[in-house]
Amino acid sequence: MSNDNLLAARTLDEMSELEKEQVFEALIFASREPIQKKELVALFGTEEEVERLVYKLLSFYKDRGIQLCVTEKSIAFRTSANIVGITSFPITEKKKIPKAALETLTIIAYYQPVTRSDIEKIRGVSISKGTLDLLLDEKWISLGRRKKSPGRPATFITTETFLDKFGLSSIQDLPGISELKEAGFADVQLPLG
Repeated sequence: MSNDNLLAARTLDEMSELEKEQVFEALIFASREPIQKKELVALFGTEEEVERLVYKLLSFYKDRGIQLCVTEKSIAFRTSANIVGITSFPITEKKKIPKAALETLTIIAYYQPVTRSDIEKIRGVSISKGTLDLLLDEKWISLGRRKKSPGRPATFITTETFLDKFGLSSIQDLPGISELKEAGFADVQLPLG
């Protein structure tokens, strides 16, 4: 048996700390989607062990070309924000997101959980079905709990995919009113609190 296969034949309990770190890093690196923390806890035994391994990787990749992006529920590697512009390859197909979809997504992010009629009231225009479908297809939003009001309307909330796509650790990392105005959203009204 080769040395490579020898490592694979051992359990995590039999591995050294360095080997555990290597396995942890490889699992995150090889995953096409952000890997769920609960899956890592199931493999590595405790939340404390996963947090220790996350801290080691965060330290190692702090000033590198890739960074470890950690949200409340998932972990993934992403290109560092300071070099993402020069690493975009022409073969990457970017979808043009319509302005109405971006406005709707912004409202959902800041006001969540929010109903369709709430979104329409804030935007001042009705939403086409395709706008919400696009955001749902991109997995940037999902259905939240139904509102406890007449008709029990569905609410919309942002997802882990939204956080990952926009490089946020949590929804609290969204820009404030001054940053939004600098970005061209002059008329924005954020909810209180």
